[in-house]
Amino acid sequence: MNIPVNVAIAELSEDSLRMIAKEVVKYLPDYLPRQPPVKHKVNITEAAKYCNVAPSTFNRWRKNYESLKAIEQSVGGTVRFDTADLDKFMRNKY
Repeated sequence: MNIPVNVAIAELSEDSLRMIAKEVVKYLPDYLPRQPPVKHKVNITEAAKYCNVAPSTFNRWRKNYESLKAIEQSVGGTVRFDTADLDKFMRNKY
């Protein structure tokens, strides 16, 4: 596609704009940062990171907030949190 750089967008035809949009969408994922998939169950360290706090802060919250204690799940001796529950906790914490 050869469209001069100094052409104003308003001067482009609808077909030209669609063609440009298709090219942008095709290559856009190459330029976006890769996000790891969000786990639904996270351990204490991962939960702290998910909430953007230090593990020591998260552990203090575990002691001080009944609502956080209530969403703990013990799986084979390991404490886990569901990220949806952490989202609710963070919305209601403040």
